Amino acid sequence: MGQKLALLITAGLTVFVLGVGGVLAVNLSRSQRAESATATTIAPVSGTADPTVDDLLARERLYQERLEQANRTIEQANAQIAGLQAGQGQLQSQNQTLLEREAAYRQQLAIANSLLQQQPSAPATTVPAQPNTAPAPSAPSTRDDREREETSHGDEDHEVEENDD
Repeated sequence: MGQKLALLITAGLTVFVLGVGGVLAVNLSRSQRAESATATTIAPVSGTADPTVDDLLARERLYQERLEQANRTIEQANAQIAGLQAGQGQLQSQNQTLLEREAAYRQQLAIANSLLQQQPSAPATTVPAQPNTAPAPSAPSTRDDREREETSHGDEDHEVEENDD
């Protein structure tokens, strides 16, 4: 049994070492691929006419132009938002004024309606029409003249007619 036990321990250690070695090899190859990928995308800037450097510089200029354009667009949008907010404040004040006017109008309308409802229930104060039987004119007096002047200066709708027969 001593040899079988030693053989099993050796086989177990061999599998363990090979497994750890395989994992390390895979991780090492991944890190080397990542390093080589970053090294190729970011080339050192040198004075040579390397096409990748020119491409990177052109791309950088394009990014800067797009960034400036985006900043201008943001500034325009912010200015537009500020203008709309100012307009909103003005509209809110106009709306408040209109609401106040509407409330005053509704109050006056309610008063007018209540007055209209009270008017038919009040007793009628109509004056019956009197026949035109004025007494024969006598000698004109100064009192009649004053009354005519006073009534002729009143409302035109309520003129008093006198018969001078």
